Amino acid sequence: MKTLEEFRGYFENEIRPVIEPLENERIKVMKKSSVALVIMIIIPIFLITFGHKFLFNMNSDMIQFIIFGYMALCGIILYWFKKSYVSEFKDKIIERIVSFFDSSFEYKKEGCIRQSIFEDCDIFDTTPNMYSGDDYVCGFVLDEEYLEKVQERKGTSIEFSEIDAQRESGSGKNRTVVRIFKGLFFIADYNKNFSGFTKVLPDNKKKWLFGGKDRVALEDPEFEKFFEVYSTDQIEARYILTPSLMDRLKKFKLKTGRPVYASFKADKIHIAIEYNRNLFEPDVFKSLYDFAPMQQYFEDLQFAISIVDELNLNTRIWSKE
Repeated sequence: MKTLEEFRGYFENEIRPVIEPLENERIKVMKKSSVALVIMIIIPIFLITFGHKFLFNMNSDMIQFIIFGYMALCGIILYWFKKSYVSEFKDKIIERIVSFFDSSFEYKKEGCIRQSIFEDCDIFDTTPNMYSGDDYVCGFVLDEEYLEKVQERKGTSIEFSEIDAQRESGSGKNRTVVRIFKGLFFIADYNKNFSGFTKVLPDNKKKWLFGGKDRVALEDPEFEKFFEVYSTDQIEARYILTPSLMDRLKKFKLKTGRPVYASFKADKIHIAIEYNRNLFEPDVFKSLYDFAPMQQYFEDLQFAISIVDELNLNTRIWSKE
């Protein structure tokens, strides 16, 4: 796995030389956004100060509509200001950082894991009707130890992207939007064709029965503090969740500090990690010459790619049937 020190050298040699024109664009966007933010703050203050009588005569639904409409308009304006900058940033910076890990990795800034795949993993019981994502990465994580020993390329195929899945129902005053999942969605080849289906949920998402899939009781009290396991095949679930894998999942959960979901289906493992922030979006108020944001992008990508090592997916315990 690539180290932070290696990335520092890569940043100086490969990224810093292309920063200047992009930094100039960032400064322009920052100035526009700053002016817009000031105006956006002044307008409500002006309306409350001089138009409070008019506002107080309006009903609560109308006031609520105006507030949400104004917030949406502000968000659209700020997004429009930085849209082209973000796109160019991902082309010149994020794509280079992805390539730093392995030249075979493919990056699509506007791509994401397909909705059909997200639904088919069966981690979440609710089907989204509002689905989006970006920053798609796919590639092959080479087992370097195996290559060194037998001079043969073996490894694990992976793909991941950010996903925002929601369920909208009703309309007008009765309209509700429930967020199903927002975060990083990761898929890897598990090198085993499972006959059943097993999923691992955060303990606070427990459901004693779901869709005919029974809860699996495991002999690891510490693991069960963090997770609940359900499966269509109790024997296979215990075969999958070895003491070693359970220990790795526990450490992975503690390392991330975030809700972690997993499912084992067909020949894939699916991992979903909740995030509230967009992982690879640039902050227009931070200089591109500042290494700290670059380090964060590096660590976010390293974290996703390192799932293979964290869960020991390159160890070939099984062969596909």
